[in-house]
Amino acid sequence: MSASADASGERTAVHLVQLPVPLAARAQEHFRELSREFTLISTGPDGPPDSTPARLLQLVDVLTRQFAGINSAAEERLDAAI
Repeated sequence: MSASADASGERTAVHLVQLPVPLAARAQEHFRELSREFTLISTGPDGPPDSTPARLLQLVDVLTRQFAGINSAAEERLDAAI
């Protein structure tokens, strides 16, 4: 179970029932691959700092920090299952 904030800032419980672990593992790998590609594009000679990949990486960083640790126990269980 994890919790997320709604528009009013109150948390709402979210339950993922029978999450397909292989699908979650593939999604995590896809996320890592995209992050690597965006990093390469944004740091290359033709990648201006305000490019779309750079802005997406900034957004990922903000969201990762904002939601980090909301439900560490669930993340640990998923990591162990993968």
